[in-house]
Amino acid sequence: MRLLNEAKAIGINILHTKPIIRCTVFEDNEGALELANVPKMRARTKHINSKYHHFRDFVIRKVVSVLACDTSAQLGDGFTKSVTKDIFLKHRKAILGW
Repeated sequence: MRLLNEAKAIGINILHTKPIIRCTVFEDNEGALELANVPKMRARTKHINSKYHHFRDFVIRKVVSVLACDTSAQLGDGFTKSVTKDIFLKHRKAILGW
């Protein structure tokens, strides 16, 4: 909002609309996908619900969309798992933008 106020102060005509923010999360874990997309209370996830209840609200309001992603497409796997040389080289290219 500060940027909008500064733009108005120097004479730039700004509409009085609020910017729309949307985010897409790619997840390869089926359990995480279900927790985000299916609003059910479960006994085993009570501790998760109390800490991350706001995340589901973002999904319901369509601010955040959670989409399935194949494990082989997860760039972070090279940092957290042992991966084959081919997968490592593929992810390295994607991360470094080669």
